[in-house]
Amino acid sequence: MPKNYQTSILNIPSRIENVRDVAPFLRDFCKKHNLDCEMHYGDMLLVLTEAVTNSIKHGNRLDPSKQVQIELSKHDCGKVSIQIVDEGQGFDEQQVPDPTQPQRITQPNGRGLYLMREIANKVDYSQKGRCCRIEF
Repeated sequence: MPKNYQTSILNIPSRIENVRDVAPFLRDFCKKHNLDCEMHYGDMLLVLTEAVTNSIKHGNRLDPSKQVQIELSKHDCGKVSIQIVDEGQGFDEQQVPDPTQPQRITQPNGRGLYLMREIANKVDYSQKGRCCRIEF
């Protein structure tokens, strides 16, 4: 039975400097699967970098003994899905304050999840927030 998607996986220790491995991983994936990276690469890189940074900093709390797993999948229908899984305690996305509220608009951080939802076609969390699934 043929697969309806092709997957690449990268595991990185939870050190902030390892976020630099995301760009070449995504670029290689796009080239390997003939994806039109000119059109979507920047958006995918921004969302993926934000999700991985969140997993390293907030999920695994910069503990290098914990891993972040990144899985990129290209589906036959042309859709690309990204899954990021950390080993942290998780979080409730409903408890994250809305950065567009007037009292939060001048705060220097807290916009990552909002940007991810605005840029990607779909962003879902499972495993109590330890797994983030993104679709383009």
